[in-house]
Amino acid sequence: LERMDVNDTVGAREALSQLAEKWARAGGWLKSLTPHEDLNEVSIHATEAATTLEAGDTDDFRRSMALLMESLKHLREHESFSLSNVL
Repeated sequence: LERMDVNDTVGAREALSQLAEKWARAGGWLKSLTPHEDLNEVSIHATEAATTLEAGDTDDFRRSMALLMESLKHLREHESFSLSNVL
């Protein structure tokens, strides 16, 4: 998203590609720890962001990125190992 603020679509594509690679590597163990619906939300928003970026639709790209960031924040806050999540 920061790269789009400076109109760096190439950099934004590279950043999304790196995110997709990291997400794919983490997906195996995340599936055993996290509800599939939450993981699917992240995948959907990442795909939407990449698609809208390729289409040059910056408004929808920003919306998709905001939703993606919110989904990742939800995973971090609600699905991480903590005493409050166990009790």
